[in-house]
Amino acid sequence: MTSERRSSPRIRPGRLVRITFLEPSKVSGGTLVDISEHGAGVLVDSEVAPATTLHIELDGHLLVGTVLYCMPAGEHFRLGLHLVHHLSATDWQAFLERFH
Repeated sequence: MTSERRSSPRIRPGRLVRITFLEPSKVSGGTLVDISEHGAGVLVDSEVAPATTLHIELDGHLLVGTVLYCMPAGEHFRLGLHLVHHLSATDWQAFLERFH
């Protein structure tokens, strides 16, 4: 049995997203693997340093996250992100419900 230590459940949309890295400035694509109220998992093609801040564009919404970890995942790298900015609480709930 596994214990869930997360403050909110993950949603697994598997959607392609546009990612803009703020440090250094570059634009890339990725796949949103999972998302919750405070974090997200994204697959990207190249390694990204922890503490890198990036923007994720998804369905016309802009999310801002900081990379907590980056680990190999087959031919890609999986980023664990802490979301530092997203929509208002009401809009965020409606946004997440679209992926259930």
